[in-house]
Amino acid sequence: MRKLTKLEKFGLIAAIIIAGTYFYIGRIYDPQAKALKKTVIELNKIIGEVNSIKEVSSEESINRTIKKHKEELEEIRAVCETKAKKTGEESEITEILNRINRLADQNRLVVKSIVPKGKVAGALFAWSSFDLDMEGSFYFFLEFLSGLKKLREPVKIQGISIKKNGDVGDVLKINVTLMI
Repeated sequence: MRKLTKLEKFGLIAAIIIAGTYFYIGRIYDPQAKALKKTVIELNKIIGEVNSIKEVSSEESINRTIKKHKEELEEIRAVCETKAKKTGEESEITEILNRINRLADQNRLVVKSIVPKGKVAGALFAWSSFDLDMEGSFYFFLEFLSGLKKLREPVKIQGISIKKNGDVGDVLKINVTLMI
């Protein structure tokens, strides 16, 4: 075997160094760099979560919050005082039925009958139950329901029945059980 020249020795050493560097970068450094990037991303997420956690409020801050909520409660109580109270007297129920009848009329619904069904016990008070038969279009019925929702007095709908009124266009027969 022949002896290598100096240039060949330096070339061989350079080739080994280049191959070693390539192996090191491709097999060891790149996977670790990727793992480091992934770890930094996860660390930033955790730091963001820790930063979003608030510190325990001071006693003064809690007292201010309690005072603010007490003021809001007083405002709500004042509004509740202005709302109608349900007594269940016949004159009150007659007035509410009159408003419901006018509401139906305003929404182009024809009231065919209002039939009392008696008292129904509720959790807080007794409801007066009525069957309300009407005729009209579905759109105007939805407007009627929206108007019922805006009434000051409590009105509860127990059941709704809608049927087509024979061959008469878009006119529907509507039966609603109202709790007043």
